[in-house]
Amino acid sequence: MISLKCEFLHHSSHSLPRFWSSLSIHGNSDLSSNAASLKAAITALPELTARKTTLDTHMNIATALLQGIKNRGLDTLFQMEEAITKTVRFLHSLLSPPQGTHSRHSDVQPKKDLLLALRDPAYSEPEDKLRLMLCYYFSMVASGNEKALAKDELAEYERALRESGADMGAWEFAKK
Repeated sequence: MISLKCEFLHHSSHSLPRFWSSLSIHGNSDLSSNAASLKAAITALPELTARKTTLDTHMNIATALLQGIKNRGLDTLFQMEEAITKTVRFLHSLLSPPQGTHSRHSDVQPKKDLLLALRDPAYSEPEDKLRLMLCYYFSMVASGNEKALAKDELAEYERALRESGADMGAWEFAKK
């Protein structure tokens, strides 16, 4: 949709200079058609200007959003969240040990990577780190693997969240 609007605006904005150049080349040979073309160009100019302003505004908003996503590393965090949820679900369905036995398999998303992401200063927003940890925790709970989370491991995650400045109220509520 945006590309079509850009193309239309680009085409329309280039038609005006072509019109003016055609006037100077052909001279006054067909004044009635030139006058009609001039009238159409002048009539279309305010609408084209308004469309360009709207398009510029939308492009500035999109650029700012993209820059915010890039600065916060939301794309990378989202990929990690997706990997966590898919991995936990996949392993639960395929690697669940029979009743009464213990599985030697751990989740494919290394717990160390999660801890590194929680401590990484590149992800500057504590809320983003908290969301990542909640995603991991809820995935483990939903798959029945919450017992695989050792208390010392959870304490280390909590320490990393606190150090990043995350509001721990949501975390404490989620653990209940």
